[in-house]
Amino acid sequence: MERCFLFCRGLFSFSYGNLFKSYLLLGSLFLLMGCQPGSGEFLEQNEEPIETDYLARVQSEIFSPICTQCHQGQQAPLGLRLDSVEQSFNNLVNVTAQGNGNFLRVEPFSLERSFLWLKVTGNSVAGQRMPLGLPPLSSEQIQLIEDWILNGALPSESQKLVSLAKVEFKSEQEVVYVQFTFDGFINRGSVIPQSITVRSMHKLIQSYSLTDVNDTGFTIRVTKDELVHGQLEILVGENNGALIMDQINRPLDFDNNEKAGGSYVYSIQLER
Repeated sequence: MERCFLFCRGLFSFSYGNLFKSYLLLGSLFLLMGCQPGSGEFLEQNEEPIETDYLARVQSEIFSPICTQCHQGQQAPLGLRLDSVEQSFNNLVNVTAQGNGNFLRVEPFSLERSFLWLKVTGNSVAGQRMPLGLPPLSSEQIQLIEDWILNGALPSESQKLVSLAKVEFKSEQEVVYVQFTFDGFINRGSVIPQSITVRSMHKLIQSYSLTDVNDTGFTIRVTKDELVHGQLEILVGENNGALIMDQINRPLDFDNNEKAGGSYVYSIQLER
């Protein structure tokens, strides 16, 4: 190796005119003396990827094997179902704790304000420690719940796509309402006029209003005098200026084909 170093130093003392020759000689030296660049001998080992989908782990390591002994199905105590990542997220995060309205079941970024954390750590403010009738969670399991909460209590990346569940129509004397309901939680902030197209006989209706925007849907209100020959058409999904998203900012499955995106057109002809 010492000979390799001295020879290399001599190579780089050459003039710029001989630089190309130096590179050729240096490459030959590596081949002849076994100085193999890129062998990785002095490179650090690849680090393990940082875990970010905390809820998936909480579900598989705690909720499913332990908590669902009680908290599953229609008979789950206080309606707190923990059957899946979807149920767990929807029933915990930013949901007021029943029995103590001063807390949320899980408040993102705050352990002390999360009733779940108080329960599993045995804080007297939360009453009986959970899991009820079973050994307390281990320090590693509690740490996993803490990591999830302190990193924002995000939904799991493994959650199924949110798709359109039903569309309901209601007609009053001067107004029609069309209610869109999805089978999971949506990002309310993505429900904006640019994500919906309302028209009648190819005439664009811009005076409609969005009402009752909630975690699982919204309602569109249109006055009947805007309709041409009583025809109404509403487009959601692609081909609009924006898309309605779920809580991890994936486009909804508008056409129920188990793929994000697509579009859905609701059309009705009112009796004249």
